[in-house]
Amino acid sequence: VSRPRKNIGLDIFQTPTVQLGDICQIKYVDSNNNEIVASENQQFVVYNIEYSKAAGESSMQIYVTEV
Repeated sequence: VSRPRKNIGLDIFQTPTVQLGDICQIKYVDSNNNEIVASENQQFVVYNIEYSKAAGESSMQIYVTEV
């Protein structure tokens, strides 16, 4: 039986140690400390990484899916 899973794309600081298959957690809270994207105890696996560079600025996007 399959269940719906969250797929999330994140803009993050360039972190060369992040690799495909890494397990991570997302902590993104508002000013009242309410979790916005996902519960802090949910785990996600990195399935895609994109790098971009323009006009001296570089960025990194990672895409994760719930485990």
